Amino acid sequence: MDGTSLSQIGFAEFVGKLLSEVFDAVVTSQLDQRRRLDELVESARLSEEEVASRFLDDAQVAAELASLFPAGADAGSPYQPGSQQQAEAPPFTSVLGLTLKPGEDFAVQGAEAVLTESGAARIRSAVRLRLAKSYLSALRSLVTRGAPQLLIDSGKVAAKLTFQLASGAPAAAAVPSPAFSVFSESPAGLRRRFEAPAPARLPAAENPFRLAVRQASDRAPQVSQLQVDVYGEVEIRFKTLFS
Repeated sequence: MDGTSLSQIGFAEFVGKLLSEVFDAVVTSQLDQRRRLDELVESARLSEEEVASRFLDDAQVAAELASLFPAGADAGSPYQPGSQQQAEAPPFTSVLGLTLKPGEDFAVQGAEAVLTESGAARIRSAVRLRLAKSYLSALRSLVTRGAPQLLIDSGKVAAKLTFQLASGAPAAAAVPSPAFSVFSESPAGLRRRFEAPAPARLPAAENPFRLAVRQASDRAPQVSQLQVDVYGEVEIRFKTLFS
């Protein structure tokens, strides 16, 4: 809340709105966590190919490729096929379980061999699936053990206010509900409004005064001109109960 943009409102309306939005924030947080946990469970059911296409981009594959084969695995990179006399270099077979085909995946040029476009593409695909398998294994392990969930056990809400005793009932325009928000808006589709019921009021003749409040802000440009009776603080302690 910004003290420079709020008109004075009744104390009961302020407290009701504060409680309402605290409850709204707690419920929205739990809904968001539940949605994300459900997404994790659904992701754990995917195949390695689906994980590779949905969650792994080319930059991640390129970084893993450079880590596994620093000498390079692009088209035109040198390649030494394995034989009885010498080991394969780079070791694509032992690391990826991938056997390259002569003439298709690599071409012999004189005494040396280089990777072809087809061979480089097969290597990238194998690295992508390797990453997907590792990601999927960790995700399934997390889901099996149980993903952590943050629960709000208790808390405290404090608001510094100015209190002023005003005469008469508040005007209808003095409660700008749409613009008055204790907390920022939650993501679309998750936020629900839980408005506090309007407090019962005594007839004007029996209750000629009302306690008006607004947020106290030392940075407000009109602080020096404010005429208030009391500076104070409202403190609300709450505890979360799950039904």
